[in-house]
Amino acid sequence: MKQLLSKTTLISVVSLAFTLNVYAFEGPRPHEKRKPPKEAYEACVNKEEGEIVTIETPRGDLINATCIILEEELVARPEKRPKEDRE
Repeated sequence: MKQLLSKTTLISVVSLAFTLNVYAFEGPRPHEKRKPPKEAYEACVNKEEGEIVTIETPRGDLINATCIILEEELVARPEKRPKEDRE
């Protein structure tokens, strides 16, 4: 009986550790909104809502964007998203 209880406890602890590990490395959930990258916020520093700005992507592409208010902060919203984000 003691051995059965010990095996059951071990299996439970391993299962819990595995489950917590999976959740720790999980990306944003489908129902959660992704935040814009820091470049989108930086592009609108000292700008006003509605101003047109240009953002350089990590790949070096230039994207035209418009400064909008998102969650009480000014952020650049691209006119067209980069191709790699649409896939």
